[in-house]
Amino acid sequence: MSSEARTLMDELKKERPKDTLLNQLWFPTSRAAIELQNGREKEAVEELEIAERYEKAGEFYPQMRESLINGGLRGYLFGAIIRGLCPSIC
Repeated sequence: MSSEARTLMDELKKERPKDTLLNQLWFPTSRAAIELQNGREKEAVEELEIAERYEKAGEFYPQMRESLINGGLRGYLFGAIIRGLCPSIC
């Protein structure tokens, strides 16, 4: 599974090299999930350091406000969720 995810991320990175949300939020969060799945909590948290500033700004995104109103997450808090799954590091 992680090799498929990495392949997809590589393809997306080639197609959209200047996409800030992909490169600074979604890719690090995805890599962190892969690291966590492989039992590497420290590496997962390190990956999330890149995305942290975008998570904090998530409340300013219209999608985030809308999703909170409608009871969903839409992904901006995935990093926080992954950090919560790493209790020995966080």
